Parts: sequence; C-alpha cells; structure tokens
Amino acid sequence: MFSYLVCTICHEKKPVDAFHGRSRQTPTGLREYRSRQCKACEHAARNAYNHTEAGKQYLARQKLALETDPERRARYEAYQTSEAAQASRREYEKSDKGKARMERFLLSEKGEKYRTEKWRRHRVKRADLIEQSGDTLAPWQWRKILRAYRHACAYCASTYGPMEPDHVVPVTKGGANIKENIVPACHACNQKKGDETGWIPNPPSLVLKW
Repeated sequence: MFSYLVCTICHEKKPVDAFHGRSRQTPTGLREYRSRQCKACEHAARNAYNHTEAGKQYLARQKLALETDPERRARYEAYQTSEAAQASRREYEKSDKGKARMERFLLSEKGEKYRTEKWRRHRVKRADLIEQSGDTLAPWQWRKILRAYRHACAYCASTYGPMEPDHVVPVTKGGANIKENIVPACHACNQKKGDETGWIPNPPSLVLKW
C-alpha cells in the first residue's frame, strides 16, 4: 500500500490521506482505490464548476430534487443527524479552512447577529441555572475576593479595566455560584474562557478568611 501519491493536477507528492477514497463495483467484486486528484484540487475544480452556468443549473436541479423527492429528503436528513456527519463537521471546524471561514462569517453582519443571539441565549441559560441552584454570592463576598486578588485578574494578573466574577467551574457545567468557585477575571480572559473547563486560577495575593 502506497503511503504517498502524486496529484495529477498540481503534481505534488502528498500523503494518501490527502486523497479521497473511492469504490467501484467490478465483475470480480467491489474495488476500493484512491482518487488521483488531491482533495484540495478536487475542491478547487468543483468550486470553479459550481460558478459556471452549467454548475449553477446542476445545483438548482439537485435542490429541486431534494425538495420534491420525499425519499431523497429523508435520506439527506438521516445523514445530517448521523454520527458520521457530525464527526465530519467537527473535523472541518477544527481545520484551518474551517476556522478561516468562521472568522469571515463572524465579521459579517449576519455573523454579528449570530454572535449576539448566541451570547443572549448563554446568559439566559446561565441565569436560569443560577436561580435554580439557589446559590448566591453576596456583594461583600465579591468585594473581599477582589481585595484578596488586589483587583487583578486571577488568570493573567492584568489590572486593566474592571474585573468580572468568573466561575472556575462554569455554571453550565455544574459549577456552583458560591465564593469558593468565583475568582476575578479581566474581560478578555472571561470572554476567552467562556464555559471551558481546565483553566487554573492563580492563588490570591492575600489569604481569604471568611
């Protein structure tokens, strides 16, 4: 089995993973093989074709068939909810191309609306979870935490701007809204952390005595 193949379009030597797998039914059985064009060249050629008049007509026919054929629509929806489709989307989102596309989308007007709505839903969900837990952080406790950290971020030690209360274990991941789970964080760190786990805050400069 070859570990490298040469693309017939760009003529570059690339690992076999850079080429799509294919299968063909032959008189002797199912034959599996690799495309001779790398994924990048195939995508570029397909994208160029889709912008031609013939390509636009082909896409329109495919869309119409998807809307009018219930069986085809059912197969499409079944695949979109399958584990294979979700794994493929996760892999694409982690790729450089997926990240670049998401950055372009977030800079657009539609992306700005998406980001605003996403954070609104997050804040509502977070507030509901705090209310359901019944845990409360008193204002005097927050002031004491700030003094213990000398009004600095618990993650990057920055003193720029007002500090925001951050849950070390996010509320959306089961964290409690209590003094032991809250540290001050600058706006940049708080936004970057989001609801991620694994962030370890620095110890306070002063000993907290309750």
